[in-house]
Amino acid sequence: MCLSGEVEDEIHFVTSCKRYENKRQAFDNTILSLNKHFGNHSKKDKFIWLFSNENKDVLLNLATFVYEGYQLRGSVIKECQA
Repeated sequence: MCLSGEVEDEIHFVTSCKRYENKRQAFDNTILSLNKHFGNHSKKDKFIWLFSNENKDVLLNLATFVYEGYQLRGSVIKECQA
């Protein structure tokens, strides 16, 4: 599904896929307000930190980003099938 031709694995989806860039920008800004060092981590370390976090605000924002990303992904799939 990625426009760059990269494999859209979980790390790519959450940290770098251009398709979700607008949503990720808002998500990253929220996460940066909760962890000022978040932007300094590698993509893999960001992913691990997000998915191993126990802070309810981090988890709620992560869940919202993933949910909205999959909604967007689903609409793209429907467009391709039409």
